[in-house]
Amino acid sequence: ISVDEGPISNDAISVDEGPISNDAISVDEGPISNDNGSVDDADQLSYDDQDRDGPTSPSGGIIGVPVPPTSEPTAPTTAPTAAATKSPVVRLTKDPTRSPTVDLSDRTGTVGPSLIEIPVAEPTVAPTKTPTKVPTKTPTVAPTETPVTLEPTKTPTGRPTRSPTATPTKTPSSPPPTGSPTSNPTKTPTTPPTKAPTGIPTKAPVITVPTKAPTTPRPTPSPTTKAPTKTPTMTPTSSPTVTDRTGGGASDSVIPLISILQGRLEPNSYFGGVEFESQNSYQYKALQRIEQQEGALSLSAHKLIQYYVLYCIYYSAGGSGWVTTDGWTRNDLEPCSGFYGVACDDDNAIVGINLYDNGLSGQFPPEVTLLASDGFRSTNAGHLRSLDLYLNPNLGNGNDNHWVSELGSSLKYLFVGKTAFGGSISKLPSGLIEFDASHTNINGGLVASNFEGLDHLTWLLLDGCKFQTSIPTEFAQLPSLEYFYISDAQITGDLSYLEGMPKLFEHFASNNPNLGGELFSFIGDIESLASLNLGGNGLEGSIPSSFGNLDNLQQLWLNDNSLSGQIPSELSELISLETLELQGNNMTGDFPPEICDLKNPGYSLTKLGADCSVHKCECCDCCTTEFCQEL
Repeated sequence: ISVDEGPISNDAISVDEGPISNDAISVDEGPISNDNGSVDDADQLSYDDQDRDGPTSPSGGIIGVPVPPTSEPTAPTTAPTAAATKSPVVRLTKDPTRSPTVDLSDRTGTVGPSLIEIPVAEPTVAPTKTPTKVPTKTPTVAPTETPVTLEPTKTPTGRPTRSPTATPTKTPSSPPPTGSPTSNPTKTPTTPPTKAPTGIPTKAPVITVPTKAPTTPRPTPSPTTKAPTKTPTMTPTSSPTVTDRTGGGASDSVIPLISILQGRLEPNSYFGGVEFESQNSYQYKALQRIEQQEGALSLSAHKLIQYYVLYCIYYSAGGSGWVTTDGWTRNDLEPCSGFYGVACDDDNAIVGINLYDNGLSGQFPPEVTLLASDGFRSTNAGHLRSLDLYLNPNLGNGNDNHWVSELGSSLKYLFVGKTAFGGSISKLPSGLIEFDASHTNINGGLVASNFEGLDHLTWLLLDGCKFQTSIPTEFAQLPSLEYFYISDAQITGDLSYLEGMPKLFEHFASNNPNLGGELFSFIGDIESLASLNLGGNGLEGSIPSSFGNLDNLQQLWLNDNSLSGQIPSELSELISLETLELQGNNMTGDFPPEICDLKNPGYSLTKLGADCSVHKCECCDCCTTEFCQEL
């Protein structure tokens, strides 16, 4: 069989043979790190729009995916981060400027040109002193490894790197913790939890006004953006053909190469082949693009599918307008040899796609499921562990997320925060460690069945969604959940979902006016809790004396609710406390002098807010939320 194909010339595009670096998450042989989590005006751990800025997550994952902390967080960081590789392992570092990194060495493959760094979401918001915890195992990493103990710093700068690390900014929508206290109390203060979010805030979180939505943690910054290269002419001047001489003589026929490629792909096509009927479909354009590749006729089955999936993404998500297209427009590169944002293992299977903050638009295609490690869509072309689409505000999904359930059990890091994704959350892959869907148009799916079996989920960032429903009590059964952010998400109901959470380290659920009920006494039994932000909600009743049992608590925001009764003196037993804000409530009585003693040398309390005129609080630093946020 002879193939007529003239060389197609496209402007040469150079691809960096070296790994692509993302500010936060990097897929090296070491852990991936996501930097800069930022929480919008709330105190959540969050990705920094500038670092990552491109959810903070506590774990590591391949390609800019955070990996969950290996051990108990040492101190709340600003926001978790994520990343993973070998079944990516993300390790948290104690350097607040870097987020954990994902280690793909288990698959020892190359990422993109070499290894691709994938940002995880990094929260930017940090309450003035809101603790933020940083998972030692980069929020992106699965809790399997012993997390590195990190101590929350002051005013976290965070956002999840591989381990999402959310950091509240000033007075979060509901006061979010900033970083863990700068100094540990001398009076046998409790050590901050060992598992801290990937990123560690440098300063105590700044509390944000509850009316503003906190900046949610997000993946670490993506690799340095490069000016788009020249887009080579994508359409061949003449379509290559193959001459079929099997019949001999006059029966010889010419078969277009594109028809041969289509016939090979149809058995695995997402819509059964009908998608190729229109030459204007992104699937047909992907076929035409494969046709231009050198050696297209002899491509192996798994390489053919890899090209197909990547070109479906390119044409469906506005590839011609991307910030960086290195490798995507060349005709002489294999998918694992230089495509920007693509990471592979030693078997040349695609394990990560990191297109964070890269100018994607249009709709993200479901064909990505052909890279799943298992399930009915699996084709052996990939073992997808990380998918990072964070901070592509013009990228939608047609309000359809059902394909997320088909990404395979190897997927550990999924970041779609700050995109135009909408609809309902679908059932999440069972191996997921970090999930960021913050500040999207998602408005449903917050039901127990979609979160069942998530035994490794460490970091969950849902700030800024539009749920208009309560949080299922089954969330308390998530055995590994350490970082949970759901501020400004139109949550209703009460706090009953917190009962029995075994490892919760940092929780921000601020600025949800319809989240009411009482402060249940069982909250005082969550021994791992280091940062709690419930400001700007509709909570009623009194503060339980059991809160004095939270030995590891460093940041507490209860401001701007409808709490009544007296301030319990038991709060003075919180010797690790750095931030306490109680202003904007209906409580009565004098301020307990024992709490004021926590401002003495040897203790960590540096920010104390209350309704000063009511409680005659002479040791308070601020008396209104507006003033507290300026500190």
